[in-house]
Amino acid sequence: MLLLMVAFPATVEAQCNAPHVPEELVLTEAAHYSEHKALVKKCLSWLVKTPKDECVETRDELNAFVILWLSGAPDLTVDVSTDCMLFIEENEDLFFTFLHGVALYQINHEKENDPVVLHAQGLKAVAHQAREAKCAKSAEIKKILKADRKDKLEEYARICLGVDQ
Repeated sequence: MLLLMVAFPATVEAQCNAPHVPEELVLTEAAHYSEHKALVKKCLSWLVKTPKDECVETRDELNAFVILWLSGAPDLTVDVSTDCMLFIEENEDLFFTFLHGVALYQINHEKENDPVVLHAQGLKAVAHQAREAKCAKSAEIKKILKADRKDKLEEYARICLGVDQ
């Protein structure tokens, strides 16, 4: 039996306009995961859209909830390759952003299983955070931003993953 208890002050939520995560969540069977799916979507959306250097405490709380939910969700597997995360060496904090982008897209497009499309969505989240937050613009981040501007993130992901067209 998995019981998640989160101390999540309402004042922090209000200041950050973050979704409310109940103080106690029970995630012991498939039905519990389904009950919280809409909340996970809201949390992932907030995590992707909100600059990573804002509302850090709230981000940590929501990330913990999302990762716990994703790790046990019976009908969703987020499978990512580090081949598309060449930015991690200099921007390791963007790992979760990448994961959030992939997971949000998968939840909203349940039939999508093309790794190129999914990884491109993770890269899109990384590009957004790189523009919105204060983070080092490494050579890889610059490549991702350029691919995003040219609407070529799928092409970038395809190259990283070594997938032929």
